[in-house]
Amino acid sequence: MPSTTWGGRWLFPAVLLCVLVGFLTYTAIVSTCGPHPVPSESFRLDSLRRGLAATEEEGQRSRAAYAAVLNKSDPSMRRMAAALDRVMSMRVLCWVMTGPTTIKEKGTAILETWGPKCDKLLFMTSEKDKTPLAGRVSLPGVGEGRDALVAKSEEAWKHVWTNYRDEYQWFYKCDDDTYTVVENLKWLAATLEPQHKPFFLGKHLREPFGDHLHWLSGGAGYVLNRLALDRLQGALEKKCMNDPNRPYEDQLVSRCLANAGVGIDNSLDGIGRSRFLPLSPELHLTPGAVAKTVYKWVLSQSDGKESETDGAGCCSELAIAFHYISPQSQHALHYLINTLHPFGSRISDLKLLPSS
Repeated sequence: MPSTTWGGRWLFPAVLLCVLVGFLTYTAIVSTCGPHPVPSESFRLDSLRRGLAATEEEGQRSRAAYAAVLNKSDPSMRRMAAALDRVMSMRVLCWVMTGPTTIKEKGTAILETWGPKCDKLLFMTSEKDKTPLAGRVSLPGVGEGRDALVAKSEEAWKHVWTNYRDEYQWFYKCDDDTYTVVENLKWLAATLEPQHKPFFLGKHLREPFGDHLHWLSGGAGYVLNRLALDRLQGALEKKCMNDPNRPYEDQLVSRCLANAGVGIDNSLDGIGRSRFLPLSPELHLTPGAVAKTVYKWVLSQSDGKESETDGAGCCSELAIAFHYISPQSQHALHYLINTLHPFGSRISDLKLLPSS
């Protein structure tokens, strides 16, 4: 009888105490080891950028770590993972216009910085150039000098179409003093796939005289998808670049494509800023600097939709290329873009926090 009295008197408080202890224990566990908090926007963007690492080995490690975070995160993060995979799936061939006097120094700088991020990297040079450099293509029958740039471009594009047309989706041309953010190029390409039309993108320029030719700057880099490459190959077979009055390869390539029905596509960002920049960052970003240089023609020859501004409003946050970049500046830009960052803007910074 006494035991029954004890059970009747203390059973409910005992059960209540057990429930309370269990709840507090669960709360402590969740707060310590529970679901991964949703990363801030800067962390999300950093994870995406880290996923596009310079080497495939780094990329695999980064994407594996990113996936581990995503598995514990909200659906929006999983959608971002799918978007990252889409960007990574874009296969881009990059070819660089170069020559025997610059290929060693400038080509090496590209190989040591942004070049390996391309799925294929080629250095197009003249027939006699035997400089030992990975990716060098000595084009048969092509001489050297500014007068040979048109022939070099024509033969380079034929070489790309003949040997790599089916292997890659996008084909990017730039000079050996161009710095390229390949991640942003792949992102732009991913936003345009899988539209079944030819694309031709770059820095849009227009002659203020004559027939007001519209063209894309070769130094700032321009990119074609496979359909546009096919159109260009057909035009080259018809000798579309044979024009002694136009010694500039970028103008002739643009005209060849226009005559083949491929127009210039808009590559500006959502608020009208350029992604392909024909000059160096310091010139574009310094107010009034461009007008004081020999490059002031950029101001008058930018297409009306792409009116050139300087200062902070000049350049997209997802800029793709800058021109007139020395080998030393290639390394500096590469560090500033890929390594330097404010503390707290990357997930990896969390492990640097002082212990409590």
